[in-house]
Amino acid sequence: MSNETRHDGPTQPRIENVIRIDGGRDWGGMLITLLATAGIMAIGYQLSLGPFADVVATGMTVFLVTLVGYLFKAGIWNLPPSGQDSDDLAFTKSTLRRIYDEIQTSIARSGVVKLIIFAALYTAGFLFLKAGMGVLFGLLSGTWMAIGVGLLFGAGLIAQKEILAWLRKLNTKKGRK
Repeated sequence: MSNETRHDGPTQPRIENVIRIDGGRDWGGMLITLLATAGIMAIGYQLSLGPFADVVATGMTVFLVTLVGYLFKAGIWNLPPSGQDSDDLAFTKSTLRRIYDEIQTSIARSGVVKLIIFAALYTAGFLFLKAGMGVLFGLLSGTWMAIGVGLLFGAGLIAQKEILAWLRKLNTKKGRK
């Protein structure tokens, strides 16, 4: 007699259980986000202790700018449409949306001189962020602190809607007093 098992009938479908949270996010994706941001921050911190401090600050800044751009392109982060807000920050949100739209329109219609100015402003902003990243790594006191900061950043990525709702709630309570 052989140890092989024969299945003459139809095969059973594979059932997977995935626990989802508001917005369709699953626990695994959230865990990966937290671990990835903590790991990147810890590795960046350790590398910044040696002769690679400037390179690490540049790399982490590129990572941050690229990540934010991708978050907007993927629709995870977005600017609210203008004129559709009913909360206390409606004016600020519509102003930010209008500034962003006007910059994008201006870039699309620009000549070479204006594009050079936009590129110079982008470079200045990038260098400012790079300096901030260098200061951040200087403030970190150890690997565990870097991991903690990375976890907080990852939590901010995951729970942005909840954080914004909490800030709105605080703002409305503050206005009532």
